[in-house]
Amino acid sequence: MFAKIFAWRIAAASLQSALLTIAIVLVCCGLLAALMLWISGASYGRPADDDHRSGSVIDRVKVAQFWLAYMASVFAGLMAIGHAVGIALSKDAGPELATLAAITIGIGSALGGFLAGWLVDRWPVTRLLVGLPLVAALALLVISLTPNAPIVVGLLSLVGFSYGSIIAVYPVAIANYFTVRGPQAYGQVFTAWGFAGLVAPWSAGLIYDLRADYELAMIIAAVIALGSAVCAACFRLERAA
Repeated sequence: MFAKIFAWRIAAASLQSALLTIAIVLVCCGLLAALMLWISGASYGRPADDDHRSGSVIDRVKVAQFWLAYMASVFAGLMAIGHAVGIALSKDAGPELATLAAITIGIGSALGGFLAGWLVDRWPVTRLLVGLPLVAALALLVISLTPNAPIVVGLLSLVGFSYGSIIAVYPVAIANYFTVRGPQAYGQVFTAWGFAGLVAPWSAGLIYDLRADYELAMIIAAVIALGSAVCAACFRLERAA
């Protein structure tokens, strides 16, 4: 939704005005979140059974495996979200269609999160951890090959859908695997998201500056997504019942 507002503020005023609008909205959202937490009375402490018995010691190797799989799975989505407008423009999309690309990838991400929350209770977690990166990889490969801008916009929404689903499924997979140590493990694994968030958009921008197109960047992101699917399949990220 905010992509449209952002474009409108740039056209009506300036880039500075658009950034200021976003800043004000973020401050308001932060204050609202703080108010809701205060009203709810939520507090966070050590669970009663969170001791240091040998059975609850965190498995560092498994954390590293989750980290690698998670980083590779979100790489494509973060790259596509950061460059959705640029990718659409590189396929000769007009300004309106390029703005729509940013909107649809956000909508896809939101829908993916909701649907994944429903699916994760009904499908094996490993099936989702393997299948969702494959969806993103396939979409990116087709985007790299097609010159049709409307198709590109539609496929970008599919990449967003995969990304939104992935970031909803991995916390569940980690909580199921590590049980009482789930929050600690997820805190460590989630640094993979920050790493991918820095590297994926930056590397895609660098490749575009060097080649004046996104094809190589999308192929690399697709290969990394395929690597995530392989990791999820080989590392056995779902605890046996």
